[in-house]
Amino acid sequence: MTNIISFKREDIPTDLMTFKEIEDKHGIKYQYLYKWACTMGQIRIFNRGKLKLSEKEVLDFTEKRALKYGRH
Repeated sequence: MTNIISFKREDIPTDLMTFKEIEDKHGIKYQYLYKWACTMGQIRIFNRGKLKLSEKEVLDFTEKRALKYGRH
């Protein structure tokens, strides 16, 4: 009998940015990011001292929504 605990290691993106950094760089409003990340759970949140989002995931998500609703 072995006492081995297996942990699933989550891959952490290297492009993490705070809500404010994404808003400043891409013009995506804080309220939009908060809604889709915190309230709706559609964008992953990483707690690294401050709440951070993956820049690529945010841009991919906004692109998909734009295409879905014909805004692109």
